[in-house]
Amino acid sequence: MRHRLAGTSTTALLALAALCPAAPAAQAAPPSPAPGSLTLVERVLDGPGGPGGAARAEEWTVAARGPVEIEGAHGSRAVTGARVPAGDYRLTEYGGHPGYASTLWHCAGRAGPLPTGDGKVTVAAGDAVRCVVTNRPVAAGAGRRTGTGAGLPGPGGNRAPEPASARTRASAPASPSGRLADAGDGAAPGAWLFLAVVPGVLCAVGLGFLCVRGRLRD
Repeated sequence: MRHRLAGTSTTALLALAALCPAAPAAQAAPPSPAPGSLTLVERVLDGPGGPGGAARAEEWTVAARGPVEIEGAHGSRAVTGARVPAGDYRLTEYGGHPGYASTLWHCAGRAGPLPTGDGKVTVAAGDAVRCVVTNRPVAAGAGRRTGTGAGLPGPGGNRAPEPASARTRASAPASPSGRLADAGDGAAPGAWLFLAVVPGVLCAVGLGFLCVRGRLRD
């Protein structure tokens, strides 16, 4: 009897196992793409630079922003051989030394130069990319108008040109009262001669009239 019950139970369990769906086999996760590496380099050309003298590359901070962000001073571990996911990265820099101006970024991978349009570079999976930006000293006073023809003091001590009105007043003839004739007075060329002669004529006529009157009384 016991053997029959055991056999019945085993049969029932096997039947239930056959009806139940088999559990799906665990699938392995797809391998993640191999990361690339990115190095950012700040290059500074020798020169007098700004008021503080020659600059050092470590004064600039370089950064790349994309799937991840890396940032740091030139030569720091944060921007040297940094492992980054494949993708597009925008390159920037800030800080630095007064009196310097930067050029465009230049990047290269294992296969050669890479395009950097709009300050972006593409890091491919497994590639090692190195990007360089150069800062060069800017000449003092560049872009400012100095010297001759500009009306500004130049390196040789040039003076500003004298206003035209001052030159006109200096060359105008003197009036009877000692005042310089102003070019804006609108006087005719013979005006001053007329004003100088007419009073003398009037005085001579007056004296003649008095002499004639005295003779008539006598």
